[in-house]
Amino acid sequence: MIAKRRGLFPLLLSGALAATALATNPAKCVAQETLGGFLTPVINRRTLPTLKSESATLLSKAQSRRDTLDLTLLAKWSLNYLTGSVSEEAGFASSYGNWPLKMPPFATSGDKIAIGDSEVRNALAFVLMREMSGIDYGAKVQRGVMNRILSYQQPCGLFNPPTHSDTDVLWATAWATRALIEEFATTGNREALSRAKIALKAVRQYAVESDGKGLLRLAPPEKLTLDDQEIRFAYRPSLDFCVVEPFVRYYEATGDTEMLGIAKGLVDGRLQGYAKGHDTSHTHSHWHSLIGVAHLGAVTGEAKYLDWVENQFERWIPLMTDYGWFEAIGGYNASETCAVSDLLHVCAYLGRAGRANRYDLVERTLRNYLPQEQFFVDDAEFMRLWRERKYEDREKQMSLMRRLEGGFLCRTTPSDRWALPGSPEGTVSLEGCCPPTGMTGLYLGWSDTVRKTKRGVFVNMAFNRDSPEAKVVSFLPDAGRVTVVPKHGGAFYVRVPGFAPHDKVSVWRNGKRSDRVVWLGDYVAFTAARKGEELSVVYPLIAFDQKLKRAGRDYTFHWKGNALTGVEPRDGVWTLFKNIPYPTPPFPHAASAKTPDGGK
Repeated sequence: MIAKRRGLFPLLLSGALAATALATNPAKCVAQETLGGFLTPVINRRTLPTLKSESATLLSKAQSRRDTLDLTLLAKWSLNYLTGSVSEEAGFASSYGNWPLKMPPFATSGDKIAIGDSEVRNALAFVLMREMSGIDYGAKVQRGVMNRILSYQQPCGLFNPPTHSDTDVLWATAWATRALIEEFATTGNREALSRAKIALKAVRQYAVESDGKGLLRLAPPEKLTLDDQEIRFAYRPSLDFCVVEPFVRYYEATGDTEMLGIAKGLVDGRLQGYAKGHDTSHTHSHWHSLIGVAHLGAVTGEAKYLDWVENQFERWIPLMTDYGWFEAIGGYNASETCAVSDLLHVCAYLGRAGRANRYDLVERTLRNYLPQEQFFVDDAEFMRLWRERKYEDREKQMSLMRRLEGGFLCRTTPSDRWALPGSPEGTVSLEGCCPPTGMTGLYLGWSDTVRKTKRGVFVNMAFNRDSPEAKVVSFLPDAGRVTVVPKHGGAFYVRVPGFAPHDKVSVWRNGKRSDRVVWLGDYVAFTAARKGEELSVVYPLIAFDQKLKRAGRDYTFHWKGNALTGVEPRDGVWTLFKNIPYPTPPFPHAASAKTPDGGK
């Protein structure tokens, strides 16, 4: 929420999307073509030579290099940030003002803007990163953060953090409730579910109006007094529509049709014009409000919700890239990781709903952008920047700065981690809204890699993943091969990326090539898979380029399938994509398997 928080929101909002000249900048005299799963056209498309290693021998005999991307390692490092950026000695206060090169590099006693915002995002990220990493690191801090937030919950159910103008009750309640629902979904904690239920019922009772015909809209009072407590709403229509998402998630987790009905009423109210004011040209505000709509479409299968969300893409593509960078607002010239995560959510839900091509953008963002955005002190270019600065106590500054490692940077240009170099804000930014929000997107991509449905198990993306349903082994980006080892019998479906032509796909079972390929949309179907057998899908890789104008500059992006291989120009203060793939360091902290009482 950078544009708003740093005083730029009113100025930039007036520009609107139409006023920014950030459209695709086609190369003259070079034929462009569309490519499945990509948002913008490509040029110089060529099929790469097929390697002998692309034949799917058994895993025990395969010589191709396996995928080195470790999403679970990113999650472990995320726990380092979540634990380190919270001050236990200050009542488990979270920090919004995270600027690694300053001293102190974060608000060591917490800060006002984090109340009801950064901290509720941290609470959700803690739950998801705990599940994803499988370790207990930071569990004590996680409990402290959650207990702090639970103290805001009033007897009526609403979360009413200490008042300040930047956080609304609905925003805080939405994020806190999401954390509680995920706590139930991942641990079975029914007290968390109960708290979530009374919170959502309170939103319906005190902050929602009905037209009497099934349409609902958010319409909280300026203030109300309940149980001798005054609750003041700082209602912001462009932000608070995010409260729809926990209603959908509650239904998904429990089957409670009352919650589904509230979600449908609010979304229908927006789509049919009963609710107004939710649209905005600030990327995070707008796309965060789309998450619940896309999720509703995924759980109901209703095309009107899915089509409405799909229609948003055309309007916003001039601010997007195919590797995940998403400008905060037209003319801002920097991304916002909050918005990147929002887009990941929307695409994953569209993918679940059968619009599988949207999984390609999820895969490209997790493969290319998020690892480059994760903050590590020992990066050689960052260390150069640090050594150029003077600190009264360098050892203390370094120690505090390392507590932020593993967080996702708040904003970058397409080629530089040092965003907004010409403005007073130019520095390395880990503002507290973006790191935990980026983690929610990381989790959703990881969890949707393998997804069990009534129809069977769907492998949606080519990441290494050891799930309860199957082990997935990726050979990308070197070879177009994915091997799935089922952990039970049944139907398995493996998605082929949009760039790969179906007629070039081959299928292998236990190291032997099959005579035919059975398709279900973009998925290769193994309708009678057996536990422990190796199901492999192989396709040729292609290389191509993209020429785009983003953040006021002309860029050329080089691709190999869904993997970015280079960016030109690649310059700046702390350049992106110097190392491809980015080498995530080993996680240094001793952490046992996930336990209820373990951790720091």
